[in-house]
Amino acid sequence: MLSAVLGVALLALALPRLEAEFSVLLARQPVLAAEAGTPVAPDLLANSARRLEDAAGRGLSVTAHDDAGRARIMLALYAGPATPQGQAELTAAAAVLRNGLAHAPAAPYVWNRLIYAEYARGRLREAAAVWRMASVTGPFDPELMARRIETGFVLWPYMDTAARDAFSRQLETHWRWNAGGLADLVDRFAMADVARRALAAYPEAAADLDRRLAGRAPR
Repeated sequence: MLSAVLGVALLALALPRLEAEFSVLLARQPVLAAEAGTPVAPDLLANSARRLEDAAGRGLSVTAHDDAGRARIMLALYAGPATPQGQAELTAAAAVLRNGLAHAPAAPYVWNRLIYAEYARGRLREAAAVWRMASVTGPFDPELMARRIETGFVLWPYMDTAARDAFSRQLETHWRWNAGGLADLVDRFAMADVARRALAAYPEAAADLDRRLAGRAPR
């Protein structure tokens, strides 16, 4: 009897949490649909963002923060990132993403979204610092590798020494994983000089990259 009473009590305590998690699940559906390429009305996306931010404010999980940030970034893209509304959405995205990372810092995909939010706000040194955190928390992730190299090239001029060291390690990691793919990225973005500088501490990788680039037409 006592076990049954305790079980009912625990279930009752869990119900508000379950209800809140179900609310988050429903609120994130328009975000997932928009990311999958399904047209979603901005008003519906804004409503999802508000509901997710409310859930994030109640400390449910980093997922609620991440989804709210994603929704705000999409709204910024709808409005135009350079417009006042777009900048306001990006500011809101950065705030909710940073709040989530304060509770769960080992989340490279959330850091990766924050890179864009800061970059699109013109906060380039902040974006470079965020890039370093994205790299440190997820040094090898096949889904992020190419994207991270691309953003690293863009943010290289704004990186401090620690971020540049992280970028060097990321290039070397990418080389070990997919040397041909790294050469393609370097060639596509005409970043051979930056790559050579970044790979100075990894002469084997630098020499191999030079060999791979040697036969390509200069850009």
